[in-house]
Amino acid sequence: MSVDMGEAPEEQEEGEEGDGVDLKVVAAAAAMAAVAGAIAGYALMNFGVPGMAGGFVGAGGLTFAYLYTKDTPHEAIGTGTYVNAVLLIFTPTALYLPDILAGDISLFAEGVAGENVTIGGDAIIEAGALDIDNLAGGQVEGIIGLVVWTVIFMVMALILLVVGKAVKSMSPEPRRKPERRP
Repeated sequence: MSVDMGEAPEEQEEGEEGDGVDLKVVAAAAAMAAVAGAIAGYALMNFGVPGMAGGFVGAGGLTFAYLYTKDTPHEAIGTGTYVNAVLLIFTPTALYLPDILAGDISLFAEGVAGENVTIGGDAIIEAGALDIDNLAGGQVEGIIGLVVWTVIFMVMALILLVVGKAVKSMSPEPRRKPERRP
């Protein structure tokens, strides 16, 4: 008596579980999610430990859920760098926004006073009693910091975007094509 077992089952690839989950994609998604969570936690540090923990768990969880669906580890890492680049762009704003809304930092210089201020003449600008301490008054420095850090974080985000594109292009495995319904 012979029993036909059908075709032999395909061997499982290294790094995969029996249900078709690629552990390499899971590891890449988890690593990128941890970085996204850390960036979000840093951005929300003005809200204390609960804000930082909420940012870490929220951003990390959402990032992992999105990256877990990618087909290859390269895709997960590349897309993860895109997500982290977007988070970096908004980090300085999230750091400074509570202070601006609370009135600790004003968008405009307040109480600026100067004596003997002349523009033109022999000197282009001649200021008597007008100095940077009087001009800033502790108000403009926060806005200057916001602008400077936003530019720095945007440059870092651009670098991440280039790295992400390079990593995605190095993917040795072909992407799955979506199935078309007849």
